[in-house]
Amino acid sequence: MGHDLFFFKKNNLVAEDVDKILGPEKAEPSDDHFISTSLLIIISEDIEALHIYYQSYIGKTGESRLGMNYINYCLSMYNNNHIALEIPYHRRNNSKAIAEELISIIRILFERGFSCFDPQVSRVLTQPEDFFSVFLTSLIETERILKKS
Repeated sequence: MGHDLFFFKKNNLVAEDVDKILGPEKAEPSDDHFISTSLLIIISEDIEALHIYYQSYIGKTGESRLGMNYINYCLSMYNNNHIALEIPYHRRNNSKAIAEELISIIRILFERGFSCFDPQVSRVLTQPEDFFSVFLTSLIETERILKKS
């Protein structure tokens, strides 16, 4: 269980656009929200410049997935139409160091022209710092529910 953020290469993103973009179809280079593999490589170089450890991988044959596995979270591109930042709910992600890394990655994506949608609260985030308060609230609530069971 975790917290996901979706990033779209689309200006003026509104929540209603998300379902259309996330459809089953792979984005084509002519689509305004198309994300090229070369752009993802540039983003990975930006992240590498922050000295954040990661391992790259490419999905199975026929699968349009390119991503980076980090120790505490995963950044992936799917169908050339969105990038997902997946953050598991576990205590080690409740630290200032992880928050700073995540905010730095989100800032890089914003600087590269991406918009961010948080499906947990069904809203577009406009600042890198906006997500962490939602994440911490969700983490605390998840821990509370798990302790009950």
